Amino acid sequence: THCHYDHIGGNRAFVEAARCEVAIHELDAEPIRRADPTVTIARNFEVKLEPLKPVRELRDGDRIELGALTLDVLHTPGHTRGSICLYEREQRMLFSGDTVFCDGIGRVDLPTSDPAAMANSLRRLAELDVEKLFPGHGPSVEKSAHKNLELALKFIK
Repeated sequence: THCHYDHIGGNRAFVEAARCEVAIHELDAEPIRRADPTVTIARNFEVKLEPLKPVRELRDGDRIELGALTLDVLHTPGHTRGSICLYEREQRMLFSGDTVFCDGIGRVDLPTSDPAAMANSLRRLAELDVEKLFPGHGPSVEKSAHKNLELALKFIK
């Protein structure tokens, strides 16, 4: 969902073990290719990130076919400039990364963060029909997750 180390630090192991592909929004791809310690916040974790080339650079409106699921890519900048959420319309599921949690929102004081962009992203997400929320950290929400999205707007105001 974005280029921060706590979300991409294990990508190389997955690629090597499962021969899977790395996909990320085009605006967050370069920090991964360069293993940028500041933008990926690897420096904050006191680790050295190895460069990794994403196979697919995503854009808003792209779709990811994942077995029986079709995930719509929603560009939701704010936490990072290339943050995305993945929305599955039929089951009304949102994989929100660090854009929104069940009880809050992602930080907007990190490299490439933007509070105004986060507010716009949260307004966009609040318009979706979401029943289940799966954030990048913390508990998930299995019912009425649209309420959590509405609450998230209050955190940014």
